[in-house]
Amino acid sequence: MAERIRVPEAGDLAARIRARFTVRANRVGIALPLSGPRSSIGERMRRALDAGRPAQGPELVFEDTGGTPHGAAAAVEALVMEHQVVAIVGPVGDRESLAAAHRATELEVPLIVLADRPDLPSVSPWIFRRRFGLEAQVRSTVRYAADHLGLTRLAILYPTDSFGDRAAEIFWREVAAAGGSVTAAASYPEGADGEALDRAVRLLIGGEHAGARGDAFEVGQGKFKGYRPIVRFQGLFIADYPAVARQLLRHLTYYDVAIRTSPTVPAVRKAVDTGRELVAVQILGTAAWNDPGFARGAPMEVQNAVFCDVFHREAPEPSVASFVRRFHRASGRPPSSVEAQARDAMAWVMQAWRSAARRGREGVRRALLSEHVAMPATGPARIRPDGAAILTPMFLTVSGAGIVRRERLDSVSPNR
Repeated sequence: MAERIRVPEAGDLAARIRARFTVRANRVGIALPLSGPRSSIGERMRRALDAGRPAQGPELVFEDTGGTPHGAAAAVEALVMEHQVVAIVGPVGDRESLAAAHRATELEVPLIVLADRPDLPSVSPWIFRRRFGLEAQVRSTVRYAADHLGLTRLAILYPTDSFGDRAAEIFWREVAAAGGSVTAAASYPEGADGEALDRAVRLLIGGEHAGARGDAFEVGQGKFKGYRPIVRFQGLFIADYPAVARQLLRHLTYYDVAIRTSPTVPAVRKAVDTGRELVAVQILGTAAWNDPGFARGAPMEVQNAVFCDVFHREAPEPSVASFVRRFHRASGRPPSSVEAQARDAMAWVMQAWRSAARRGREGVRRALLSEHVAMPATGPARIRPDGAAILTPMFLTVSGAGIVRRERLDSVSPNR
């Protein structure tokens, strides 16, 4: 028997229409994955967003997306139809954010997503984005490598997962746009063990082709007798998280790849015995390396690694120091960059809410398009006409067991 389709009663329809157009200016919605496999991320973002709400700010209403597209669309529906919020912040995942964006567009409510996907604002004028994503990170790092470090020949190590494949694609494109070339590349499977990482490093530096060069493999030691790495690149971009990056760097040093561990180390020098050009490779990474754990123990191979982000925990600005202190008191740990960005997304919404909430959702939407927005933790942002926040990157490096601003060290760098 065919399933009967329920036609809404006239009263139900009228109630839904009233709910759709009723707005409570003192309520802002938050859509996050508070259950499911991404719940830990959702809870972290919840604390960060809550910390960004001023004492005299609006009520925050939280809805759980479950980390799924269906759940995200349902969360937006509930926030508008049941809670009548004036604007919504979230979600964080790309797929759930896309589903939320389409539902927010139908319901005409401003949605400020925290996802990496850069094209989300193109869904409609109701969608805004606040995230220093992978594309901006890679583009900024490649430009810095070319303009400030003088690197024109680069290499990449990356995992064959969605993150690594996308990072490699962006990297190749941006290196070409900067006038450089990718002279070596190697990949490894997602979740690779030490053997797979070792194999990727050997492929990158020519170790897999030692026999063709007449080198003999010395069984039991993992190196080649008379071996030397083939390094035809000045910089190496590792598109992975800190723990794997540290493993890869240890493999590189084992295979006698010279790493530029200080800006005072010459990038190129001549070997005294053979006169061969020896390259000290500049290591480049992602914003994920902006983590105290990456520098912990001050290992030599991570020193002077360069990466960019929009947040620095040790920044001297009072607004940053205040945020770090308050977050640490509340959570027992320092904030991550993603949490700082979430906190500043709330600051953006609060600025629009204070100036325009009385004019409803359309008023908040227009206020979010203010050309420049103050961001207490991550600095000023420029808002594009399509609703994307353009953040200003800073460049960081490892010095000892800490992470410091890189720009101030460039002046001491010798001939690049």
